[in-house]
Amino acid sequence: ECARLVSDGGSVYWNHRGKIKDWKYYSPYWVIDACPIPLLQHIIWKFPSSAEVAKVKWYPRKEDIFFFSNGKPKYFNPEMAKLSDVWEINHECNFEYDHPAPFPIQIPIRAITASTTSDATILDPFMGSGTTGVACVQPGRNFIGIEIDPTYFAIAEKRIAEAQMQPRLEMEE
Repeated sequence: ECARLVSDGGSVYWNHRGKIKDWKYYSPYWVIDACPIPLLQHIIWKFPSSAEVAKVKWYPRKEDIFFFSNGKPKYFNPEMAKLSDVWEINHECNFEYDHPAPFPIQIPIRAITASTTSDATILDPFMGSGTTGVACVQPGRNFIGIEIDPTYFAIAEKRIAEAQMQPRLEMEE
């Protein structure tokens, strides 16, 4: 559905990780075939530790981020092009929001500032506790979030409202 909404030159970032269930590995790479938009970049999100601790296996230390675009992206920040395709960003643990799959705000900030201009609208179809919405506030992007769980929706509303009350920094594009 996101692919249908992305106009020519729009972008989709899809964060996914592999899982092991019943001794079978489910690769995140199915995402590449599932998305009808061309894949531009496979990014590795590398982090130093994980909240997922098991006594019989090693700590997960990475997740995959897939960057898709319909045709050539309308915009790509040349400063961001200097970065590696391995993003070393620590997990962000905010127990106040108690979300089972939190990710650090630096991930959507990086994607937003890399691929959008100030008139862009960002859609997060799995909004959760609103991290992407919070990330849209500082660079002044419009945001649409979709969340099925009313508890997380309320948390997202609160977090985004709090972020909007903070002074805004001017960003170069």
